[in-house]
Amino acid sequence: MALQATSARSVVLTDLSLPPQPGNTLLSPSPVGSQVLNDLEILRARMHKMEYEMSLRNIQPIACLLNPGAACEPATLEKVSILIETIAVEICQRTECRRQVLVFNAPDRIPLEHVKTTILTACGMPNTTCTARRLRKLKLYMRCLIILQSQDENDAVRLLTSKALLFFTEKFRTITVKAARTRMQRQLTKKLLPFAPPSDAP
Repeated sequence: MALQATSARSVVLTDLSLPPQPGNTLLSPSPVGSQVLNDLEILRARMHKMEYEMSLRNIQPIACLLNPGAACEPATLEKVSILIETIAVEICQRTECRRQVLVFNAPDRIPLEHVKTTILTACGMPNTTCTARRLRKLKLYMRCLIILQSQDENDAVRLLTSKALLFFTEKFRTITVKAARTRMQRQLTKKLLPFAPPSDAP
């Protein structure tokens, strides 16, 4: 019987053949071997208990949040407060993103207001009220990203559904219009992208 580490908190016991004892044709563990096996069993039980306790600590803040009347330790209440703040910030950011549209690859030399007016007119929304601002370039060879923010999220939806009309505007055929997303939404999108197997074609 041997100990193998499979992870930071897991152990596996495997069988090993013990050498035969003198004067005995049968394989039998020595007293020392029996003690080692007993110690390993105790160690494995303790490891399982530690894993359970660590998992319980991870969900305690959520349990306190769902049951406000529960008595929680100060450290757990602090984690609950952090969790609430994180959720609140994400909700506010998502609400803001619903009214925003990202414009990629718009020529930097064209004035910002002209870009905004041309896009809205091409999409059949000339009377829509929105603000536009250019963000700093991520790289020197890239064009500045533009954020269009409307007062109503329905206007942002209309703009996204009408973006194909930009192809008929000569100067803005290369423009790409996308919905704004929070950092968490972008990370989730990357994780959920379907796996594309490599092509066998030469």
